[in-house]
Amino acid sequence: MKTSLTQTARIRGMFLVSIAAAAVVLGGCSQNTSKHTLAIGQARWVRMDNDVLPAAKVEKPPTIEAETFLATGRLVESQGNFIQAAKLYQRACKSRVDYVAAWNRLGIVCDKLGRYKQAEESFNQAIKHAPKTAFLYNNLGFSCLLAGKYAEAEGHLRQALELNGQFRRARVNLGLALAKQDKFEEALVEFKKGLPEAQAYYNMGYLRRQTGQWQEAGNCYRLALALDPDLGEAKTNLALCEQGFANNQ
Repeated sequence: MKTSLTQTARIRGMFLVSIAAAAVVLGGCSQNTSKHTLAIGQARWVRMDNDVLPAAKVEKPPTIEAETFLATGRLVESQGNFIQAAKLYQRACKSRVDYVAAWNRLGIVCDKLGRYKQAEESFNQAIKHAPKTAFLYNNLGFSCLLAGKYAEAEGHLRQALELNGQFRRARVNLGLALAKQDKFEEALVEFKKGLPEAQAYYNMGYLRRQTGQWQEAGNCYRLALALDPDLGEAKTNLALCEQGFANNQ
């Protein structure tokens, strides 16, 4: 469990998201972010709320019992008790098998617990009952990213974008899935569609540096700084890339 949580935290801490991008990052367990805050992870899931995607299909009203389990689960989840939250979401789903919001939350907390197989099953159950809902495919794709199943993640995220071509969060997640498969040029295209250009290059710099591509990473950070000179993290990481490149000559 400790290893899974560490891996999840590493992915969550990966990318810059601007205030403009954060406006799209509604719901889930997103945290307050400033212009230069590193943020991926919890903000990449999407809850099933009408203020996120008004076009999402609204199922028939849940039973009081199922709704109570979901509400209580949200409360204990907000307190960091993911195991108890998962149990409550499971009871909500058992009480009403087509309760999409409960399946979605169950998938999210299972990801937080490192239970990626169960998370995938939960998101698939949600999709079964709401097959035209873009954010569910995004959540499933992000779950696959956390599990290291990058090709599968790419497929799910492309489905999300087929349903909603303006879904910027899915664009960023798709960029990550592509980069994890060494499709760096394709990844950059998706990042540019989902983020301000400076942040897109910053993300590419980070991913290139992760794989030891010091020179390419440095070039990405330089481009990011040319577009946004106040991007302090890019300055710091550029210095690290220059040092890493020198040490490997």
